[in-house]
Amino acid sequence: MRLTVRSDTVVSVIRISDGTGLSFPEAQPYWSVEQLFDNIRNLQDSMVIRYNDQYGYPEYLDIDPAGHPVDAGALYRTSNLQIQ
Repeated sequence: MRLTVRSDTVVSVIRISDGTGLSFPEAQPYWSVEQLFDNIRNLQDSMVIRYNDQYGYPEYLDIDPAGHPVDAGALYRTSNLQIQ
């Protein structure tokens, strides 16, 4: 997915494989970098986190990894961040 974020708000989510834009309800699970940090601070679930060595943003956030076999966890990965 390619996300566009303005002022800490996700304004578009595009599926890279076919260029389709997601509707607002479909885009809800996607977080801005600021939202990733907020959730890392506030969630009570177990988490595995890896931060970007150069810039410090969360590159990998696995929420409740033990819950994945029953679809209870969530995995977020960030890459190729660009400021425009």
